[in-house]
Amino acid sequence: MLLFGAAYLGARRAMERDQQRPMPSPLPLWRLVLGEIGLMARRIGRWKVWSVTAVVFVCFLAVEVLLSSSTPGPALAEAWRWLVAGLLSAVSLCCWAVVHAVRSERAMSSASP
Repeated sequence: MLLFGAAYLGARRAMERDQQRPMPSPLPLWRLVLGEIGLMARRIGRWKVWSVTAVVFVCFLAVEVLLSSSTPGPALAEAWRWLVAGLLSAVSLCCWAVVHAVRSERAMSSASP
């Protein structure tokens, strides 16, 4: 439990520093993640972020379609496949934003003496 708490606080602190917000920021975590996605899109490029998100969406959807009826076990209905692929893409984008904040913080801390 302590590990999850430390990871949460570390990711939150990294996003606050990367976005140059006051520490501790009164914003909830989801607002910090959305701000980090916007910052990442400005740094990396809006089209690159959208294209990677689209590729992730198509990959999740392809896996769900390929594994739907050909494998044993429960299969998702057609509408649920699209919803699950969209949710997994959104979660992947949020995770990418958090990793981007942590890596940016480490790069800044190692560059300054």
